[in-house]
Amino acid sequence: MGKDRAVPYDDSEFDNSLLREIYRKAIASLEPGSTFAEYTIVRLLGRGGMGAVYEGRHVTLERSYAIKVLPEEFVVRKDAVARFENEARVMANLDHPSIVKVDDFRQTQQLYWLRMELAKGDGRGAVSLQDLSERHGGVIDQKLLLDLMEDVLRGIAYAHGRGVIHRDLKPANILLFPKPDGGLTAKVADYGLVKMVGEEFLQSRVDTSVKLSMSGQKPADESGTSTRALMGTWEYMSPEQQQRKDVDARSDVYSLGLIFYRLLTGRTLSPRPPSILNKNIVSEWDEIVLKALDTEPDDRYADAGEMLKAIEPVRGAIRKREEDRQKQEEEQRKIQEETRRLEWEAQEKQKLEARIAEARTRARETAESGRLDTAIAVLKKLDEAFPGRSDIQSDIRDIEARQAEAE
Repeated sequence: MGKDRAVPYDDSEFDNSLLREIYRKAIASLEPGSTFAEYTIVRLLGRGGMGAVYEGRHVTLERSYAIKVLPEEFVVRKDAVARFENEARVMANLDHPSIVKVDDFRQTQQLYWLRMELAKGDGRGAVSLQDLSERHGGVIDQKLLLDLMEDVLRGIAYAHGRGVIHRDLKPANILLFPKPDGGLTAKVADYGLVKMVGEEFLQSRVDTSVKLSMSGQKPADESGTSTRALMGTWEYMSPEQQQRKDVDARSDVYSLGLIFYRLLTGRTLSPRPPSILNKNIVSEWDEIVLKALDTEPDDRYADAGEMLKAIEPVRGAIRKREEDRQKQEEEQRKIQEETRRLEWEAQEKQKLEARIAEARTRARETAESGRLDTAIAVLKKLDEAFPGRSDIQSDIRDIEARQAEAE
C-alpha cells in the first residue's frame, strides 16, 4: 500500500500536544468539497469511538468510498502507530463477501486512515443493523434477522478460521448493502481496529465512557457520539473481555448471542429466553442464543462456524411456522367464504319464499274472484317449479275441492 509522508514519528522529539494540534487542524480541514489524498470529501458519514468516517470520491476513478480516519488518541500513541501497517494489512487480506473490504491504508496530513467499500444501506436511511433495529422499535423480524446474521456468521467464521478475532461486534458494526434481487445483505465492518488501537487503550476509553454515562456527566465531544459508540462496545463485550482477560473466538460468539437476543426481543439481557419475551419468534432460538451467552466460554460454541451450523434448524422452524400460519389463514379464508355463501343462500331463500308466498296469495285471490281454473293452473306451474312443497299442493287440493263442489 502507498504511504504519504507527514510529520515523522520520532520518540526523542515526541510532543503529544503538538501532534494533537496538527491532528485537529487536519480533521477540521475535512469539509465537504475539500481534497484529501486523491479523494474529494463528500460528507461526514459518522463519528464513533474508533474514529470518523467520511464519504470520499476518488478524483480519477470517480467512485465513492468510505474513508475511516482513526481517532486523535491514535496518533499520540507510539504502540498504535507501530501496529497500524501490520493490522491494516491483516484487514486488507480478509477477503470475504460478508466482510467490509479494506483495500487501502496510509498516513496523510498526520491522519491515519483506511479506505473501505461504501455501505449503501437499505435505501430508506438504514445503513447498519443498529439503524434498522431503531426504525423497527428495537426488534427485527426473525426471518430478516436470520438472513442478515447468517451472512455475518459466514464472514466471522471465515475470519475465525484464519485466527482473526473481531473484539467489537455490535449492531452498529454490521453494515447493510442492497442485493440485485432487491433484498439486503450484511457485512461486518471494523475488523482489526481493536488490535490496531490497542485493547488496553480501548478498554480504558470504554471504562471512562461507562463512568461518564453512569454519573450523568457530559461527554468530552459535544454530540456524545464517541461516548455512545464506546458504550455500545461495552454493552456487547463478553464477560471475559470486560474483565480484561484473554479472549478468543468464543468472545465474538458471546457478542453474536447478545446481538441476537437484543434484536429478537428488544430487551436487555435477562435470564428469560427470547421466545418468552417475544411470542412472535420460534422457540428454537432459545437454546442457540442462550448457549452463545453462557458466562463460561467453554460452554459456548467454539467459534462462529459452529454457531452457524447450530442455527440451521431455526430456518426450518420459521418456515414451518409460516406454513402453519398460511394454512390457518387459508382455513379461515375458506370458513369465511362458506359463511358468506350460506348467508347469501339464506338471503336468497328468504327472497324465494317471499316470492312463492306472493304467488300463492295471488292464486288464492284469483280463486276468490271465481276463476278457479286459472288459480289451479298457476298453482300447478308453481308445483312443477318447486316440487314436493306441501303448502302449494294443499292450495291446489283446496281449490280443486271448491271447483268440484261448484260443479
